[in-house]
Amino acid sequence: MFKKGDVVVMHTCGEAKHYHGQLWTGRSDEFTSTSLSQVVFLKVLAVIFLQNICKKLIWLAKH
Repeated sequence: MFKKGDVVVMHTCGEAKHYHGQLWTGRSDEFTSTSLSQVVFLKVLAVIFLQNICKKLIWLAKH
């Protein structure tokens, strides 16, 4: 499940080709849209994206 502030990259959609490798920050927690799809708002873009076309990036830091 995506949470607000998660960093994601798009894949398997038309936008993914246009924004290849672009990192996005979640503007919302994942939620169910009126069409019953799991979606998330991404910062900068004013539309929702299906959560299944986004991959959450997990940053591992060694300290």
